[in-house]
Amino acid sequence: AWAQSPAERLEQKVTEVSDKVTQAFVFFPGGSGMFISKDGYALTNHHVAGAQKTCRVTLHDGRNKKATNLCTDAVGDVALFKVEDLEGEVAFLEFGDSDALEVGQYVLAVGNPFGLAAPTPEKKMFPSISLGIVSALHRYQQQYSDCIQTDAAVNPGNSGGPLVTLDGRM
Repeated sequence: AWAQSPAERLEQKVTEVSDKVTQAFVFFPGGSGMFISKDGYALTNHHVAGAQKTCRVTLHDGRNKKATNLCTDAVGDVALFKVEDLEGEVAFLEFGDSDALEVGQYVLAVGNPFGLAAPTPEKKMFPSISLGIVSALHRYQQQYSDCIQTDAAVNPGNSGGPLVTLDGRM
């Protein structure tokens, strides 16, 4: 029997998690977001869409939906939205335990850098996904406290998108 090399196993795992994340990704105007429940609750950053009462979002399958801002935390830079009229359940990501992260652990940064995502001929939308490691824990930068530092590529438009472990948790 032929065994996969460590690099092939890593590549397979990254591909599997990337597909899972893509299904649960939400394109917000000027940024990114993620479904956190099967009934359409989505998180983004406050600085992406937190001041808006409603906005239009695009799902992976290309549908445009109204999203209503339920609450926001400007200090924590988080906003919770409910995406309306979903016609069924959606894929979502579960939260992981950030206290269990280790420096050197592989992670994926997921987002829509520079707003470059465009629909395929089938109208599907795909976020950008970059692989990196947890570079450091408990970093502080300006108003952000106790952050995770990663070397995975993050650019404007990634805001609101998740950092995901290889077990598929945010």
